[in-house]
Amino acid sequence: MLKSLQSYFGISPVYLYEKTIYYGVAIFSFLSLLTIVISLWQIINKEGTVTKKSIVSLISGVVMGILAGFTTCIPLFL
Repeated sequence: MLKSLQSYFGISPVYLYEKTIYYGVAIFSFLSLLTIVISLWQIINKEGTVTKKSIVSLISGVVMGILAGFTTCIPLFL
């Protein structure tokens, strides 16, 4: 009975703070993927030596991806 009332009134069984935390982690995950892609693009397209900033950015993107999960943001693109 309670589940039917929740679906009738549009009340989600997932609490609002859970969605907020999930979206925050998903944004963090997206930023890590973006950082990795941009760092790799800079390293590949660099004519001369690879800068220290690109390597540090790549390592920080990998660490952010490990902390947030690399695929957390992918369902938001569907």
